[in-house]
Amino acid sequence: MARFTGKSVVITGGSSGIGLATAQRIVVEGGQALVTGTNAQKLAAARSDSIHVLENDAANPAAAAALAARAKELFGEIDGAFLNAGIGKGAALGTITAEFYHALMDLNVGGVIFGAQALAPLIRPGGSILVTASAAKDKGIPQGAIYSATKGAE
Repeated sequence: MARFTGKSVVITGGSSGIGLATAQRIVVEGGQALVTGTNAQKLAAARSDSIHVLENDAANPAAAAALAARAKELFGEIDGAFLNAGIGKGAALGTITAEFYHALMDLNVGGVIFGAQALAPLIRPGGSILVTASAAKDKGIPQGAIYSATKGAE
């Protein structure tokens, strides 16, 4: 198939797992991707002729502008954004710290909000923004209150 011929997609959290597999599939089907992550080694391993990389922390709101600037530099406009960066950690009630709370909220919620806000102006008519979801928002998971809240907030 060649569903992505001539298309470009930005993928946050794209240096491993679902994000990287998505980028690789887009390339197999003729497209290009810009993937982000915070691990320089994983990013280097993900890089190819059609997979561009950017070390970028989606939990930092200022990083969204840098991501949009790089996407614009590479592609001009984009056909889609896959906001996939996230943390899936749990903590028992009584052990939740402010740092834990902010780490999950800043990435899982803020990363989506600020990423969408920065990238939306670059999306061509007919393009889309996709957000990684989780069933955690719909069912109780031991030690998962904060994570479930972040997935429900998306």
